[in-house]
Amino acid sequence: MSESQDTSCAVNRCLCHDLSFENLRGLAEEKGLDFEGLQKETNCSMGCGLCEPYVRLMLKTGKTDFPVLSAEEIERELGDGGETRSGLI
Repeated sequence: MSESQDTSCAVNRCLCHDLSFENLRGLAEEKGLDFEGLQKETNCSMGCGLCEPYVRLMLKTGKTDFPVLSAEEIERELGDGGETRSGLI
């Protein structure tokens, strides 16, 4: 983690729709939803889009609480080199 990152707050929700990653993970597990299915069901990552890479990480890792990550760290964690709508990775 780089020294310039703000670690004073956790990224743990879609702020635009006030959806916690914990609730999103539960819904994804319960209904077998992938990222696109979760978006359709909840509208997560459909506002500003800044939570999109974190929602993708949550689905991949099961974690629901993240430090603020750089685009490079997110790309490394996702490991697929895919683009997100927000363009962060």
